[in-house]
Amino acid sequence: MDHIYNTLVLFMRKFVEKYYKGWYICEDPACTYRERAVSLKLEKGYLVCACKQGVMMREYTDSDLHLQFNYLLYVFDFVKQQEEHNSSGNAKVELDGDKAKLGFARLSNAVNQKLKQSSYSEIRLCELFSELMPKQFEFGRPTVPKTEYPGRNE
Repeated sequence: MDHIYNTLVLFMRKFVEKYYKGWYICEDPACTYRERAVSLKLEKGYLVCACKQGVMMREYTDSDLHLQFNYLLYVFDFVKQQEEHNSSGNAKVELDGDKAKLGFARLSNAVNQKLKQSSYSEIRLCELFSELMPKQFEFGRPTVPKTEYPGRNE
């Protein structure tokens, strides 16, 4: 089981490394241009390719990395694997209940740790709506700034 765990960790590291290399590729299928350096030329918010026919896109995006980790989490979900094994009627492979469950849990935890480190799927509503909320709060209520009118004495 240790060998499988170590292989999984190395497998996940390869995808993280691929993401952090930051390669950009041209969106045009005829162009094979690929670069890591970021140009300052932008066209509609995207980097301009050297071929002038397309724009540069990330080769491996953060959503690709998140999707890969979610797939690995699905693969090592013991309950789903047991259901698929029982429904397929395959008698050649037998899952020893406790041993397999502990092994799958260890592998699943390794993938879960990587997912938690990425924080890709976390949504912080206070940051999302921070521009809509008043800046000052007092005991949970927004404070209303005092308006001063010129020429009025209070």
